[in-house]
Amino acid sequence: MPYWVDKGVLPKSAIMVFGGVPKAGKSFISLNLCRNLVLGEPLFGNKELRVEPTTVLLIEHEVGEAGLYKRCAPLFADLNQDQLGRLNDSFLYCSQQRGLEVSSPEGRQLFYDIVGFYRPGVLVLDPIRKLFHGDENSN
Repeated sequence: MPYWVDKGVLPKSAIMVFGGVPKAGKSFISLNLCRNLVLGEPLFGNKELRVEPTTVLLIEHEVGEAGLYKRCAPLFADLNQDQLGRLNDSFLYCSQQRGLEVSSPEGRQLFYDIVGFYRPGVLVLDPIRKLFHGDENSN
């Protein structure tokens, strides 16, 4: 089975979910993972966890474009020009897209259209609960 992160950490066909109480750092962990995946850096600095570089699409529904920039700035501050170029080419985001609510047929179609347009290697949804309307525990 092929992996984005070796040692069986992140198979290419996997779904990974970060869960926790509000303000626990889930978004920060997700952004670090995005950086590692785009740049092909060892996962969270662990040299034993090599990463195959890929394109990442972040669909963000929490802080907006300005808030996302504020979150990313310190995380990307140490990058050189080559790394910033790769980040610019391969770290894609969609921030607070109106109508992107997968609990409606129109929202699902918009979701499919966005993902189909970008065709990322990895898709990150943050936070996933904002993409659904209604009870997150219902079937």
